[in-house]
Amino acid sequence: MYAKSLIFVALLAIGLLLPTVSQAQSARDMSSQASIDTANVPNGSIVVLSNEETSIPGYFHTRYAFVDENCGGPQIVDRYGPPLDPKDRILIQTEHRVCNDNSMNTRDGE
Repeated sequence: MYAKSLIFVALLAIGLLLPTVSQAQSARDMSSQASIDTANVPNGSIVVLSNEETSIPGYFHTRYAFVDENCGGPQIVDRYGPPLDPKDRILIQTEHRVCNDNSMNTRDGE
């Protein structure tokens, strides 16, 4: 009986904490978007928000925003990998393509 009560309390606590953690993540993403002054950032560019080296030498966790007026605001991206060059033409083209695909899906009602 004690074990069932303990499991119930643990599940209840997890159920109450998960939405709070999710909201905190959303709030952090929104504050990152709000802190980017899109008036001073050229359209179609990448703004690095943070860059932390991981436990694997030469690999980084980079948070950046792709700024394009067609995206409806800065698009926040988490990236793990080698160092990021914000002026990399291939990366910018890829982000632009993703932005266009997302805007087309939104217009189609998907």
